[in-house]
Amino acid sequence: MADFGFVPPNHRVRVWFGEHPIATFIGPAESAASYEAGMQQRFASLRITSEPAPAVVDSNAADS
Repeated sequence: MADFGFVPPNHRVRVWFGEHPIATFIGPAESAASYEAGMQQRFASLRITSEPAPAVVDSNAADS
């Protein structure tokens, strides 16, 4: 099976307003770092978190 350069989304960046996330980005680490830098500049007074993305479970795989 060809891979075609696909990079799995493995990083999550969130922008928080108090205890509520108001923006979420999930993607490759390089893109997440760029997104995080942009959000820190745009929302300097809000908390920005960057962490590994939760694993995605393929429900079809469990059925086979």
